[in-house]
Amino acid sequence: YSPSSFSSEDEYMERYPGDDYVDILGLDDYSAFQSGNTQNGLRMLRSVVELAQARNKIAAITELGLNLNNTNCWTNFLIPVKNDTTAKKISWILVWRNANTEHYFAPYPGQLTVPDFLDFFNDSFTLFEDHLPDMYFRNDTDRTPPEFQNLPEPDFIAFELEVTLTVETDEPAYVRYSTSDQSFEEMPHEFETGQGTTSHTTTFIGNQGRHYEFYLRAKDQFGNSSQTSSIISFTVDISQKPINWYDLAYDTTSWDTGSAPLGYGGTNATELASVKTAYFRHEFTIDDASAITYLAAIVNYDNGAVLYLNGHEAGRLNMPASDVGYDTLAATNASGLKALLLNYDYLQDGVNVLAVEMHQHAADMDDMTFDLRLLTPAPVIEFGDDWYYFDAGKEPDTQTAGTGIARANDERPTRFALHRNYPNPFNPVTTIRYQISEACEVYLRIFDALGREVAELVRVQHAPGEYAVVFDGTTLSSGFYFVQMRAGEFDAVHKMILLK
Repeated sequence: YSPSSFSSEDEYMERYPGDDYVDILGLDDYSAFQSGNTQNGLRMLRSVVELAQARNKIAAITELGLNLNNTNCWTNFLIPVKNDTTAKKISWILVWRNANTEHYFAPYPGQLTVPDFLDFFNDSFTLFEDHLPDMYFRNDTDRTPPEFQNLPEPDFIAFELEVTLTVETDEPAYVRYSTSDQSFEEMPHEFETGQGTTSHTTTFIGNQGRHYEFYLRAKDQFGNSSQTSSIISFTVDISQKPINWYDLAYDTTSWDTGSAPLGYGGTNATELASVKTAYFRHEFTIDDASAITYLAAIVNYDNGAVLYLNGHEAGRLNMPASDVGYDTLAATNASGLKALLLNYDYLQDGVNVLAVEMHQHAADMDDMTFDLRLLTPAPVIEFGDDWYYFDAGKEPDTQTAGTGIARANDERPTRFALHRNYPNPFNPVTTIRYQISEACEVYLRIFDALGREVAELVRVQHAPGEYAVVFDGTTLSSGFYFVQMRAGEFDAVHKMILLK
């Protein structure tokens, strides 16, 4: 039973044939959420859920049409729904068909909402059809626990302190991990996303130079859990982090410099070697990045280009959407002046770097021209400026941040510390890490904004080492909370934010 927009429960139930004829109460909405009238959409969803619960029925959004010209339409819909204690109880969402690129209700490859839809897909609140268990399978015959697939390579090097771990299971499962070999039920940590699916991800904050081993086990929806642990091992070494030619920290002292336009086979101020792809870098300064409202490049190009801002891709011009390398050719042999709006999310106060790679097309290899003007809206790069350039007929070599460091000989912490919880803000689970340098009794407590204790996480005698504990705020309301650690004479407090 699926009416569309309604102003009251009486109006919704006006043509209801009776409980004997209906299993599912639904809403067909192509107006409220599409127009951005979220409160009206939530009002209708709450009514559908409450009416369904009163009749022991299922509630669902049986048809949903969002504004797919809005790049954030999927998460703009998801976030308020999942944070509403009543509306979130809908069982499923169904969108109408994709007939063609002029008539569609879900994103297709290349459609502008694809990145936002991937965030929607990866959110721990959503479950997609191919993640569902086999509903026609007798669970009393399944005695096989899940198996891990596509684990990270053993003893890999993590180049960031924030390490993201991703694993896959051969069936929908729940994944936990520990720093020692334990049963599934004893393991204290859960993967942050993907519970109940086959793809699982969690983030860990490591220390420079430390080696880590995590033991993983999985449990399926029938209660079968791993009898042995799989192991992920890695060393955190940010000094070995690779630095690409377009990154902010890349050293260009070995590159040549010259005035734009740069190229070959034409009237260029700086003559380059005849190459398929040439590489350019230019520094510019921004006093207040938060005040920038747009970033536009006017490019004199021939035939395709990829532009990077501080190590992140900011725009493409006449290039395929796939990964590019030195031998990647431009999509067509177009050339001339082109204005391009760039993604300015990665602008920072102070020095910034714009990096550009210029690619030729197979039918136009006799010449190349490159020049660029960058506007914020004030110009920060002008036509004719000097650029660093690389025209050696290959992609520039990758550099490293340092020479690398060995694993620490003594891994015992040298001081007491309470680290910032991660994630923060959180909903509803966060991990709190702490370290102690000598044996003592440790207390870890959570307080609300009024100073009332809401949880005692740790009260134990600890040996020296690093520890982590998971705090679950499911029963608490949104707001500020404080974690306090006391260990001997050490006393520290950090603020946490719970957002539901």
